Amino acid sequence: MTSRSATLANALVTAISGWASLPAGVTVARVRSVTHLLVDMPTASVGRVAVIVSSVEDQSNRGDVAEDVTVGIVVIGNCDAEAVAQSDSWDEFTEDLRDWLRTDATFKTIDLGGGLGAQRKTVSTLTVADAQLLDESEIFVSASEGVWFISVGNRS
Repeated sequence: MTSRSATLANALVTAISGWASLPAGVTVARVRSVTHLLVDMPTASVGRVAVIVSSVEDQSNRGDVAEDVTVGIVVIGNCDAEAVAQSDSWDEFTEDLRDWLRTDATFKTIDLGGGLGAQRKTVSTLTVADAQLLDESEIFVSASEGVWFISVGNRS
């Protein structure tokens, strides 16, 4: 049985992969570790959207067992000598993705199976563009995070 957080991450990967505004050649994948973000991406790739569960925080109270699952959504784009100009289009893509995650009904409540659903709480961009990576490696990286609330059940 897959964990609730992994099921949520996989649902996000599936939805983002099917998004009409996903640029051609950009792949979407769930990653388990931050170290794999750049290492596993082929240099010939246009870009990647990486989805990683970064934390699960207990939100239980007297009557309910619940948790907040924080999911990182990292946009990585290969740039060339025109890195600054290309970074503008990656920045726009990051903004469009964030807006879509915030507003689309797909993400309001995500079915996790077994009668459980993850309810979107927030979606924020933490890093618009990592200037050092852009300057040194001609790679655009932005990081957003979303928090989904999951009510697991009533306390006995």
